[in-house]
Amino acid sequence: LGLEGLRLLDLSGNAFSCAALASLAGSPLAGSLEVLALSRLRCWQGGLGSALARLRVGRLRLLELASAGLEAEDAEALASWPGLGGLE
Repeated sequence: LGLEGLRLLDLSGNAFSCAALASLAGSPLAGSLEVLALSRLRCWQGGLGSALARLRVGRLRLLELASAGLEAEDAEALASWPGLGGLE
């Protein structure tokens, strides 16, 4: 599909299984993203934070999570993500 150059992915307001989100986060596509918007995302069958913790450290500078329903364990999983320091 030629998505290698995709820089912004806005999935806000959608619903996914956390397994699907984890697959996206671990895909080569995720390494080219500069902006990943997940505001108001509904994620089931797992933890959102652990799915996002699989994000490839790459060009990502903005991770939008407003009203994404993060729980304490999600925040803990994200806190250990190596790319956290590169976010704006």
